[in-house]
Amino acid sequence: MDTAKPPRPLVFPADAIQASQTVAAIAAVGVTVVCGFPAAGKTTVTRFLSELIDSVVLDKDTFAPQLEEAVMSELTGDPHDRDSDCYRRVVSPTCTPLWSAKR
Repeated sequence: MDTAKPPRPLVFPADAIQASQTVAAIAAVGVTVVCGFPAAGKTTVTRFLSELIDSVVLDKDTFAPQLEEAVMSELTGDPHDRDSDCYRRVVSPTCTPLWSAKR
């Protein structure tokens, strides 16, 4: 049984709606990527924009876990493997921040 609550209706000030409609007019003719820091409002903006232009939304947080499971099933036979060297090397490589890189 699905116990998830439906999303709350979005309410925005009039000037934000006008600005969003301008962005929507531009976004309706191509691909729009919404990115930002955690909890910055990416999902909220994406939901609002998709309602304005009736678009398709590809949410990384929705499909990434399934993709990881499929990749790990193929590589190691264990879809839930998150501890192996293979997982860390292929699926979740570590990046060295530029500010900590030796010059």
